[in-house]
Amino acid sequence: LQLGLHDILLCQADISEDQGGAHPDSWSRWFNIDRKTGKLITREEIFPKAQRSQVEQALLQALIHQQAGQNPDEEINTLEDLQQIGFLQNTAIYIPENFLLENEHVSFLFNRYDIGPYSAGAIVLQLSYEEIGPYMNLNNYETWN
Repeated sequence: LQLGLHDILLCQADISEDQGGAHPDSWSRWFNIDRKTGKLITREEIFPKAQRSQVEQALLQALIHQQAGQNPDEEINTLEDLQQIGFLQNTAIYIPENFLLENEHVSFLFNRYDIGPYSAGAIVLQLSYEEIGPYMNLNNYETWN
């Protein structure tokens, strides 16, 4: 537990389930909770449908940048380049339900297999409020302190 933007309570739950394989299935779930009401703050509430494509494009660029840095022997500049190394082969980039409204940025968590191969592990992308704030609905939370 920690406090995030405008004293929103940030929570993380880590789950591990043994299904008899070589390793257990593990994943995390992130939550943003309105401290005044105890209500879960949802993706749909924060990221209006009409503006999601701008956030998704920023997430795609962040993933390209991250993977280019982690794979210096590969030239990764496009969606097709990501697909060549196993990312976004079965889905388009999307805003996950796992996000945290941190003080300096929004963090987005993609668990194993969500957008990439098992070997990539969980993927965390961070976007600044400067970058995506105009595409977010934070009206209910901006007056807190």
